[in-house]
Amino acid sequence: MDFDYGDDIWVIREMDEKSQHYRKTFRLHFDFIEQPMIRDVYKKYVSSMLQSQKNTTSKLYTDLQNFKYFIRFATENDIKDLSSLDNDMAERFVAYLKSVRKRNGGSLSYKYQKKVLDGLKCLIAWCRIYSPEDVPVNEIFTGKEFSGTNRRLLIEFIPDDVVVQINDALIYEKNIYVK
Repeated sequence: MDFDYGDDIWVIREMDEKSQHYRKTFRLHFDFIEQPMIRDVYKKYVSSMLQSQKNTTSKLYTDLQNFKYFIRFATENDIKDLSSLDNDMAERFVAYLKSVRKRNGGSLSYKYQKKVLDGLKCLIAWCRIYSPEDVPVNEIFTGKEFSGTNRRLLIEFIPDDVVVQINDALIYEKNIYVK
């Protein structure tokens, strides 16, 4: 890892030989985060995830890219830090995600909106443990923001014979991320 915590651009090379991104270089740009307190918290979060190896560099890179939607929302709503968030603000962020238009004029997919919100939830959950002064004391998410209500489950269960085949195949799987 080649980054200085004070820098707003970190250059990180994936060195996990078992990763599909082995030796790939990721440039994590924090400079788009206009709010200094939020930028500092996000840097602490990414640094912690890298050191503990709880997330891959690729996932952290993708999450940072997705975080731009929250930053745009925060800028428009004059949010300076995460501790000022509340349930009403979380609901407005979900509404904001539903209103965002891509360059081609289409809206963000339901799945992508959920992914963006989940990234924010992960950041806040991490802060509750490692940096509680940076987040509100009260829970701001109800858990029903993207519940998939009224969506029919396509596969209700995996048949036992298929589970046996999967377990047998995993014995010989070399990639630990697949296991």
